[in-house]
Amino acid sequence: LERVDEGVLTYSLSNDKGTVQDVPVRFVYSGGYLSTDIVMSDEKGLLASPLFTKSSGCTTEMLVSQIDVLTIGRLATTNIYVRKLIERETAFKNSVTVGCK
Repeated sequence: LERVDEGVLTYSLSNDKGTVQDVPVRFVYSGGYLSTDIVMSDEKGLLASPLFTKSSGCTTEMLVSQIDVLTIGRLATTNIYVRKLIERETAFKNSVTVGCK
């Protein structure tokens, strides 16, 4: 197995008003477990990919990141009805192929 260090990929979150901080993003890796699966964007709207391992063979895996609306709802309110409205939103999703060198 080959270790892929935290921060190999850097993401930037922004909207039409600029960068967005404190947004939870969930990562899923098809090649196995992640050291951390939820990362919060910093004050500059940046976040780094978590540490993961990939097969030393020539395989292709996917690292998927998606804004975590479930966590946003839980952080925003204790009102279950408002949470359900937030959770219905479609979150931006990004996929990166992790493959052979």
